Amino acid sequence: MRGSFVVAFALSTKVALANKFGQEGCECVGIDVGNAVRPFPMIKVDDQPIGVTASFPPEMGTFCKAWDAGHHAKCNGAKDQPLFCEQKWCYVDPCKCNANITGSTYLPSWKYHKRPLHYSFETCGGNQDEWFKHAAVPRHATVGPAQCKEPEMGIGSPGCECVGISGRPGHITLMYGGKEGPYKAEIGSSCSLWENGAYPTCTVPDKDGNIPVWCQTTWCYIDACKCTGIAEAPRPTQKIAGSNFHGAPIYFSFNTCGGKYLLDDGWVEKSCWTMKSEKDCEGHKNLLGAQCGWLDGRCIDGELVPICSKEGHAKLSKDEL
Repeated sequence: MRGSFVVAFALSTKVALANKFGQEGCECVGIDVGNAVRPFPMIKVDDQPIGVTASFPPEMGTFCKAWDAGHHAKCNGAKDQPLFCEQKWCYVDPCKCNANITGSTYLPSWKYHKRPLHYSFETCGGNQDEWFKHAAVPRHATVGPAQCKEPEMGIGSPGCECVGISGRPGHITLMYGGKEGPYKAEIGSSCSLWENGAYPTCTVPDKDGNIPVWCQTTWCYIDACKCTGIAEAPRPTQKIAGSNFHGAPIYFSFNTCGGKYLLDDGWVEKSCWTMKSEKDCEGHKNLLGAQCGWLDGRCIDGELVPICSKEGHAKLSKDEL
């Protein structure tokens, strides 16, 4: 009994000290849609090989959490439930992770950057051995060094890559500019024509038989804190407002996918990115009337400064004890 207590204590202590978004060199991936303005459906898992048929939160795996607690059949809160039930894990990029990983059996058809989804207990301070004591499928990786060297297309520009996970099934009704449309639930996960067949203006031609050019332009969601190397400023999303990536609000970009912002509303021209000095930045407001802010030698939307700063990110990254 004492031995099991020591193991449990050691595991829980390691988890408590973990970074909420994964360790450096192996960060969690995917957009946290848990607080999206339009609720996303639960994720249905039907993993027959390991005997898990359950519904999980729509943000599953996007940050470190004991996702199996209360969902896996063996994680029912009983005193003798397996130790893995309280182990935290998240989804990771198999090509940018220096921790132990394994291919997802929960979501085998889902992908990150067009590669099969992988997850890691270790990056969240957990111990994968507790999971594999019970799992019918052994630890495995479906992406190796050779695949990681292959160039990827449609994931955004270097320095401003897409951050979503693709494969989420079905559609969800989202709103932009006062109009609604049935978007794919995996919206924004890679560079794609997400407006086609979804946004009303992009579905029904006008009286002259035309559809706006921007409807035929690819875009994706990006990390607003780290996005650099593109010419046009990304913009906060309306469609999935309330969602976040590592604590920062979600932004989208046409430019990172090789196109231009063609909405003709003045966003690019009035963006904070156009200010090149700290003085000009602090006296400027973007199209939405939001104050700009100076951080690390560049001008960004002011609300991002306390989130994207080194101190702000560290605070957001602290996992709850």
